[in-house]
Amino acid sequence: MKLKLRLLLVSCALALVSVSAASAQSRPKLVANVTAKASASHSVVAAWLWAQGTGDAASGFHVWRAATCAGITIPGTPYATVTPSTTLTYTDTVVTAGSSYCYAVTAYNATGDSASTNQVLVAIPLAVPNAPSGLTLTPQ
Repeated sequence: MKLKLRLLLVSCALALVSVSAASAQSRPKLVANVTAKASASHSVVAAWLWAQGTGDAASGFHVWRAATCAGITIPGTPYATVTPSTTLTYTDTVVTAGSSYCYAVTAYNATGDSASTNQVLVAIPLAVPNAPSGLTLTPQ
């Protein structure tokens, strides 16, 4: 009976060790150098740098957006999810001319999100009206 009990205890200890090893993944490293630029087509292209390290692999990236940089709340609900982790840009096509948007990016994996990046505020220019056409000059 003692032998069976010892085998059971050893089996349980091995199971605990394997569970601990499986959950040893850490949160991804910080994303760096986030930039965001408004384009002529009234969209914003956000880009960032990220280098995967040992043990902190990312599944992808979360893009955070708010009307002001003070409005970005991490953790919270990301504005967009970018996968795979080799994609280092996001194009936001849901913007309004004359408005401003603030962007931040985090890398994420099963453990959670990395720390927040720098935040970038982008102003969307107003649409330039078309030049008038069909005008005629009449002398006075």
